[in-house]
Amino acid sequence: MTQRNRRRARWSDLVTVRTRYQRSVNLERDAGVAGALDGYVITPLVRTIVGRIGRGISAERGTRSWSLTGPYGSGKSAFAVFLADLFGLSDSDPTRAARALLERTDPTLAKDLKEAHVPLGRGHGLLPILAVGSRASIEQILISAMLRAAQAFWNRPGRPPALLGEITRAAMSAEAGRRPPPGALVSLIEKLAAEVTKSDRGVDGLLLLVDEAGKPLEHAAQTGGDVQVIQELAEAAARSGEIPIVFAVLLHQSFDQYAGHLAAVHRNEWAKVQGRFEDVAFQEAAEDTIRLIGSAIDRPAFPVGAEAAVGLLVDNVAHATAAGLGIDPRSLRRLLLAAAPLHPLTALLLGPLFRSRLAQNERSLFAFLAAAEPNGFQEFVQTASAKALYAPDRLYDYVLGAYGGRIYGQHAKQWAQVEAALRRLPVDADELDARLVKIIGLLGLIGDSSGLRASRGLLRAAVSDGDAIEPRRLDAALDRLRGASIVVFRKYRDAFQLWEGSDIDVDAAVAAGMKQVDPAASLAHRLAHLVPPRPLVARRHLFETGTLRYFDVVYDDESVINGNMGPPTGPADGVVRVVLGANDQVAAEVQRFLQTANVLTGKDPSRKPQVFVVPTHVDRVRGLAAEIAALEWVQTNTPDLHNDVVGRREVAGRIAEAERILRDEVAGLLGGRAQCRWFVDGEEVRIRSDRELSRYLSELCARKYSKAPTIHNELLNRRHLSSAAAAARRDLVEAMVTRRRDENLGIQGTPPEMSMYRSLLAEHGLHRMNDEHEWGFTGPVIRGSGSLRPVWDRLASALTDAREARVGIVEVFHHLQEPPYGLKDGVLPVLLVATILSREDEIALYEDGTFVAALTPATVERLLRAPEKFEIQLVPIEGSRASLYTRLARLLGNEDPAGKSALVPIVRQLLRVAHALPAYSRNTKRVSERAQAVREALLRAREPGVLLFRDLPAACGVQPFEARRPASEPQIDEFLGNLKGAIFELQQAYKGLLGSICRSLTEALGLPATTSAARAELAERCRRMLPLSVEPQLKSFLVRAADPAGTEDDWLVSLGTLLGGKPPESWSDQDADVMRLNLTVLRRRFSSVEALVVDGDGAAGGTAMLRLTVAQPGQPERTHVAVVRDDDRRLLGSFMERVRAEADQALASLPRETVLVGLGLLVQDLIDEVDSSHEAAVREERE
Repeated sequence: MTQRNRRRARWSDLVTVRTRYQRSVNLERDAGVAGALDGYVITPLVRTIVGRIGRGISAERGTRSWSLTGPYGSGKSAFAVFLADLFGLSDSDPTRAARALLERTDPTLAKDLKEAHVPLGRGHGLLPILAVGSRASIEQILISAMLRAAQAFWNRPGRPPALLGEITRAAMSAEAGRRPPPGALVSLIEKLAAEVTKSDRGVDGLLLLVDEAGKPLEHAAQTGGDVQVIQELAEAAARSGEIPIVFAVLLHQSFDQYAGHLAAVHRNEWAKVQGRFEDVAFQEAAEDTIRLIGSAIDRPAFPVGAEAAVGLLVDNVAHATAAGLGIDPRSLRRLLLAAAPLHPLTALLLGPLFRSRLAQNERSLFAFLAAAEPNGFQEFVQTASAKALYAPDRLYDYVLGAYGGRIYGQHAKQWAQVEAALRRLPVDADELDARLVKIIGLLGLIGDSSGLRASRGLLRAAVSDGDAIEPRRLDAALDRLRGASIVVFRKYRDAFQLWEGSDIDVDAAVAAGMKQVDPAASLAHRLAHLVPPRPLVARRHLFETGTLRYFDVVYDDESVINGNMGPPTGPADGVVRVVLGANDQVAAEVQRFLQTANVLTGKDPSRKPQVFVVPTHVDRVRGLAAEIAALEWVQTNTPDLHNDVVGRREVAGRIAEAERILRDEVAGLLGGRAQCRWFVDGEEVRIRSDRELSRYLSELCARKYSKAPTIHNELLNRRHLSSAAAAARRDLVEAMVTRRRDENLGIQGTPPEMSMYRSLLAEHGLHRMNDEHEWGFTGPVIRGSGSLRPVWDRLASALTDAREARVGIVEVFHHLQEPPYGLKDGVLPVLLVATILSREDEIALYEDGTFVAALTPATVERLLRAPEKFEIQLVPIEGSRASLYTRLARLLGNEDPAGKSALVPIVRQLLRVAHALPAYSRNTKRVSERAQAVREALLRAREPGVLLFRDLPAACGVQPFEARRPASEPQIDEFLGNLKGAIFELQQAYKGLLGSICRSLTEALGLPATTSAARAELAERCRRMLPLSVEPQLKSFLVRAADPAGTEDDWLVSLGTLLGGKPPESWSDQDADVMRLNLTVLRRRFSSVEALVVDGDGAAGGTAMLRLTVAQPGQPERTHVAVVRDDDRRLLGSFMERVRAEADQALASLPRETVLVGLGLLVQDLIDEVDSSHEAAVREERE
């Protein structure tokens, strides 16, 4: 052997740990220092975080407050140095080096950051303000960091700004223990940002980084300090606008965990502070951790003769662990080779061990690589031969020696269990037994969370640290350990683990339980219970169309061969059926059936898609399901478990692990890891991975739902709307009904309904400006893929195909939810309202079977809540009916200048006339029978066509107008004449009621015939009577009659309301009779009081009053107050002359007293006649 080969025969001649990994990173010390980033590895995690921070800087409203949370030793400090240099001032060598490193590692990201106009894109940078936390107030730490940054920035010839002195004074005050006033620190930061951007050094803003930020937080929690300043800084960063302030804190745990011992109210306040930050979990993936380990180990080559043996061992470990770790085997092999002389399993264990189980000791895996401690890596490199590798059991010895009792913390039980197992080794145990216990213990400690398990194959590789172990020797050692009850083999995991100790033979109990499991039980039913399937989402379809479509996963058995399975139902957009045959022969039979079963898997475009998956082999799945059933039987039927904590925990652990493995196996059926055959529509398709399945489901949705519109709105385009989204949709629909003529429906700002409007109504052209520059609803614009036109046409055809019959809204929705449309529930009501508004002259809406005359916000809200109560109908005008429509439109003054025949507006106008009638007019029978029939037809209208062409003609006494039978002009004339007369009569009915009230008053109180004269006279008479009236009813009448306010109709309504007990417009015919009876009673009281007025000042101007009283023994006294008007005095004088002449003639033969008695009896008869005539008038009005 040559001298050179002898030097290459040992690891110590080849292996060193790169310098940057041998010492800890300090942000204040290392940032901005040349060479500090030598050997730094930009991992995918680093690239992701840099990209997010960069986008936050470029967007004026982007995120600029960050909390990076990760365990000790995860590389946060090194990342902070890289970030400070990357975004730092461009005139420094470390910044140029960091940007060059990013361009070499990820040119795309570097280009994106430049194009996004972040400081990198302009050749500018941010002024770094860097701080490392200590047990001091956060204000003191930040002000000191600000002072260092400001002094370094203005350490140039020339006079520094006054701001530097202000910062210096603030730092001295903080150093003396004086806290700055609220807002002072934030104000200084903002002033500094504004000041540095004025320089010629290309400074765009500030980058404020605080490493080890947990220490000042712990200090604040222990001393009762305030963390409000952190919240204020985060808010300042958020509003920093064109001068960005980026604020990032690096923590080991979340904010509120540092305040764990504080009262709940204070913990909530701390949690609110964290709410101002975008939190990022800073923990590298397993693959990246192994890559970092390989980067830390500087090994130009392998020792002579070692590469082949190491390569074979790496192949074995990669093959055994790649699936559990989720890493490509070839990539994992390269990473593990780069980590030599670490045993490949040791390399896999280092990350989880040092970054979780030992993180509380603030030791990192890089400290392990550099430390020269007993059993450590450096000692191994110096002493081990070329064929040896640093094995996992040696790692166990190192941890135990280096950490001692400090490992007995959170995971004390697991470490103590390994030590107890080592002490219980039998006397015949050898070194291999002890190594196996240590390795199995380490894998049990961290393997579950890392995808590693102590299988027989992995254990054989683990104890091979250069020389392979014979299988027989390994088996013998494992048998000894099992026989001594030190380890147990878990069949369901295919792995060994340390035995925890139990008096129950769980394996024997499971074997007994297996006998209780029904071998004929349906595997599909078992899986539905044990592994409830989760839906599969067509992700690409979602991104392309905005519609979330998913497939339900259903377990089936060979019963599908019977062909009695119906089409998919339920809300899912399709079904993936996993058909689990009883055996391989049955599975083959199912496959043959699915290739020819056109009835079951027919290509009906209206049926939801079905995908059939037939696993070729399901023995392992069946065995796992049976074992879980047996374990559950043991759990239920083993009384001794109640008193055996270890046994109970073991059974529960076995069930949990078996269920996990079963879930992985079932996931493998759908993820291409298991051998399966896939069938769709009777044709076989090839699917080999999760990605291919997701891509195929998207393609299948694109085919099956080819006429679905593109609607990119996650609030509206979904099956179930949140309460906030439902409220926004309600507001949108209300705006559609009330503000259709306004641009954007009158929606101001950017509320949620605006995004709904833009993505559906505006995007598809449903609401746009017409040729007359008026906004309104119309059909969608025609375009290519994703157009709303197919859905619109289907809705129109559903109405046309119904042939003037009503169509339920739910039925319409159902058609549009099925393939090839597939609309979601949230969109459907909006689309329906847009359709009705665009064709409101042709479409009739019904609620609970009744025609809706006007679409109002209240109506559409009820439609949103209960669409099953609504129907729609297309109402065309055809044949001879068109001439009737034209004549009727002209009659109503609603003739369309464009000559378009539209039935619904005419019917709406007729119904508005009917519904505008007062309640009295809608109920009175004191109109003609024809008017009553027309009124009933209008008020009970159910369908526009039936009303106009059948019910109204019948009410008017003419034959119905049939679509296929021509109507004569005389028939139309008669119908329109009768209809016009009936409507006029109904409209005048209330006027007639007011006239009847006036006539009743005139006759009862002796008033003039005209309403105006009667009102004036009665008002004057009542005003003179008011001082003498004390009875409440009469006084109310006098007050109302004397009231000069309002029109004559108002005056009559007021008096009628008093006399009838309610407003005349709501009277029934009986209420009118009650009014007249009440007036008769009131008239007597009125006359009694008015008789007293005669004894007073006399009558009103223009009238004379005379009280006439006649009394006879045995009869009631007759009293009447008569009013003589000036207009009647001439006729009265002539009448008196004739009476006097007759009296003088009578005096010639009769005594004067007898003549006077005769005149008195005549007056009595006349008074009786006045009373009788009033009562007759009352009876006549009632009849």
